[in-house]
Amino acid sequence: MIRDIHIKNFKCFSDTNIKLNNLTILAGANAVGKSSLIHSLLLVRETFDKARFGNEYPTLKNLSNIDVSLNGNYNLNLGDSAQVISSSAHSEYITFNINNCSKFRYFVSKENPEQILKFEGHESSSESENISIFKNEFYYLNAERLGPRVAQNMATQNYLNTGTQGEFTGDTIARNMLFKVDQKRRINNEQLKVPNLNKQVEYWLDFVIPGIEITTQVYNEIGRVGFYLKRTYSDTEPLNPYNIGFGISYVLPILVSGLIAKEGSLLIVENPEAHLHPNGQSKIGQFLAHVASSGIQVIIETHSEHVLNGIRIASLKKVIRNDLIGVNFFMMDEKSKTPSIKHLTLNQNAELSDWPDGFFDQEENDLIDIFKGQRHES
Repeated sequence: MIRDIHIKNFKCFSDTNIKLNNLTILAGANAVGKSSLIHSLLLVRETFDKARFGNEYPTLKNLSNIDVSLNGNYNLNLGDSAQVISSSAHSEYITFNINNCSKFRYFVSKENPEQILKFEGHESSSESENISIFKNEFYYLNAERLGPRVAQNMATQNYLNTGTQGEFTGDTIARNMLFKVDQKRRINNEQLKVPNLNKQVEYWLDFVIPGIEITTQVYNEIGRVGFYLKRTYSDTEPLNPYNIGFGISYVLPILVSGLIAKEGSLLIVENPEAHLHPNGQSKIGQFLAHVASSGIQVIIETHSEHVLNGIRIASLKKVIRNDLIGVNFFMMDEKSKTPSIKHLTLNQNAELSDWPDGFFDQEENDLIDIFKGQRHES
């Protein structure tokens, strides 16, 4: 597991240590450093991916001086090296140090910006091999996932995954229907016992968005997978996804990734609440808590108090231990050069250790303004 990452000279982080848990929520206003933390992890992972050298499994032992792209892989669009080195940096090196035992160092030329980072060295101990981000399997879902599609591409992959934008979700379901979902991640319902991937996806989808069945059809000759949805309470034939909406196509990759993820690996999800009704946002929080409780490290970037509350509900229901959950609240103001990060924990009653100003308090603030306005009108 990643317990912490120390970031030096990268974007808004000049010299910052960030704590992570089995299940970590990244919260805060826009442009305060949440995505920069995720970008740090993605660049470390991309560097690690370079160690494959044609082999099926990458290894830290194969790392050498390489160029790491700032754009393209993992949907990164970071521009050039001048845009990613901290404005307060006193050197031309960016470093990421995970668990104080795996340090990645990159050179950046301030005078000659490039669309790469020059990886120049890696220091590690034997403990590094057991860190979640260095497992062969890695799962990341970008905030900009694919909307409704009648068909999706098939994929040849080093390991089973749905793609960065969920582009291989249909293929993963269609070609792995008999995949047995880990017992800890199966839905807790005595009447829904089939362990196969396609049924567990359907069970969990009904939990998040009730009344939907999934049908897939593989077209090997054109390398495509047909994708159809049916309302269980309707007599209509299966519909193409355009007729049902964005919520399902955005949440399905999360469900599939959580169910197929290998124990000990890392799952990063940006904006799991996107296009979901508040009830669904709470339910996807509960699902991700199930995933994290089964031995997958989960990092969630969210602006939804409903996702947070869903996780708190999962803690109260003993789905996940409260001490495995952490919330990093990012804060900046016009005078700040680097984010201030407050690490919040949950007690056994799912109460947060603190509730700082600006932390999911907009509803309360709006209700106060409405009340004041109503009094003024009367």
